[in-house]
Amino acid sequence: KKMEQVGKSGKSNSNCMSSNDVESLLEKKTAQLTKETREKINKFNRLRSGEDESIPFWDLVVVAGCDAQQAESYERKIKEKITSRSIPVNTKYGVTFDPPGFKIGNGGGFMSVLEYLQNEYKDAWKSMKIMVILAGGYSQRLPTASVSGKIFSAFPLGDPLYSSLELKLAIYIDFPERMTSGVFVASSDDFEVLCVDDGMSFEKEGIVALGHPSSLTVGTTHGVFVLREEDKKVASNTKLFDSKADTSYCKVFECEKFLHKPSMEVMRKEGAIIPDTNMVYTDSCFYCDIPTCCVLLDFYTSHKPLKCELDAYGDFLQALGTQSSSTYCEDSANVTTVDPDLQETRLAVYKHLNKHGVKLNVILCTVSKFYHVGTQDEYLFHLCRDPLFRGELGLQRYASCVGEGVSVEVDGSLLNSEICVMGSRIGSNVSIGNMTVMENCRIGDGVSVGSNCILSSCCLEQRNMHVPDSILLCTIAIDDDVKYCTIYLDIKESFKNGGTIGEIGDVVTFCGIKLHTAISTLNLAISDVWPSQPSNQKVTLWQGRLFSIQKTPAESVQRAIEEIEAIRNQTLLESETTQERVSMVDILKRKNTTECAILSTAKV
Repeated sequence: KKMEQVGKSGKSNSNCMSSNDVESLLEKKTAQLTKETREKINKFNRLRSGEDESIPFWDLVVVAGCDAQQAESYERKIKEKITSRSIPVNTKYGVTFDPPGFKIGNGGGFMSVLEYLQNEYKDAWKSMKIMVILAGGYSQRLPTASVSGKIFSAFPLGDPLYSSLELKLAIYIDFPERMTSGVFVASSDDFEVLCVDDGMSFEKEGIVALGHPSSLTVGTTHGVFVLREEDKKVASNTKLFDSKADTSYCKVFECEKFLHKPSMEVMRKEGAIIPDTNMVYTDSCFYCDIPTCCVLLDFYTSHKPLKCELDAYGDFLQALGTQSSSTYCEDSANVTTVDPDLQETRLAVYKHLNKHGVKLNVILCTVSKFYHVGTQDEYLFHLCRDPLFRGELGLQRYASCVGEGVSVEVDGSLLNSEICVMGSRIGSNVSIGNMTVMENCRIGDGVSVGSNCILSSCCLEQRNMHVPDSILLCTIAIDDDVKYCTIYLDIKESFKNGGTIGEIGDVVTFCGIKLHTAISTLNLAISDVWPSQPSNQKVTLWQGRLFSIQKTPAESVQRAIEEIEAIRNQTLLESETTQERVSMVDILKRKNTTECAILSTAKV
């Protein structure tokens, strides 16, 4: 199937790749990407164990949360990892959080990190190599990570298990030696696998971003780099197309423009497509040199408190390039929240960066991939089904567990099945359905878990218990006197789902059933779930008081399963003696961090 390729001239080129050729070409590089990633992980393991402390690494790693409570939890986790040598101990670690008040987005969050660096380290930070992980947010699309934060989500690798933090530190292990002092910025839920050589350098002035070969479809949901014509010709003759090509894996070019989530038409019009392909280079992480960091810090100091959400990509990178313009400031199509001050603030950022002549460069990582693992669907797919992600990162089916009593409800052995079990204690004759992930769970003898499920920190000790198909279950410890709450949701639902009080019962489902019907089986009304709200008030499941409180983890899971079955069978459930129910908002305010940590050590 031929696909049309249109460059700046608007003329089509019938000799281009088909739309899926980028993926096909990269799939052929899987063995090489796997080898490179294993070498990075081995290198990281040698560094953190103390076996080879000569390996260049970050002077400082900063994890940025969204509020003081999340930051406190992050500090505790980092201290635990330093004690266990899960992360290198000769590096400084810092935790900060967004200022209270208005939401300021990841762009505002990054600028507040720069203020933290100046306040905490004075001018000393300007001679450091710093990694900043923007890890704010409460993971409403993957609520099993809401308590710990996605940056501390477990992955089925190693014993003890790697978290996202260790995985990212390993993936970026080759970067510090290729940069001078500056700040490298990454998010908490994406993972890049890439071939690195001497062509990778972060020593250009301004911002230096990573670029990954991607289809036009992927380009519509990411940032896209526009190169000069002569540089695009170089990009069309790389090791991605010919492994014997006399060229490096990584190439650094100055950008003409950065397009934020453009349509395919805009990509063609702006000349973003690499000649003779249907391929563009999309964004992931980026590096700021110290002068650029100071420019951003100066803007933040003179404009705080910010009263709108700024995007580090849509408002920083999009402002730059030899042919950038400010027209995007008026376009709110890709903006999450349109605040009254947004357009004026975006324009001020654009003018400030360009007044100081900040440049935008991209490292074309010609053999590389970008994976996002931030939603329930992505989590299940990448951990259970995607052979490329699992193979390239060396992930296991059964990692850091005690007990071998697992049978699988699909043909083939455990190694060939599509399940993932990690950090758990497993009894005998346990049955696990296909496409199911279990982390930090205690599973008793004879228990069966359905297909397409996510279970986290759950205690299913009663013999012959059954978890229904397509359910998310997560047990959380709350309060100083320690009680437990197990949240649950259909795997296709999101805590972001919502509507007005007057309509939500009909437009939102809970466990696959219309909400008003679902909660009626629990002897609840809309006014019980969202009390004292007018009919036109917009609410979400995140704010709904849907979950009961129990004395033990086992009782909590048992009650959750009973409620799920009642909802799905539409049978009235007998009321409990205590009627208190809590929302996710309540749970996170009341979480008992110490007891949650104990729950997450299920195999002990």
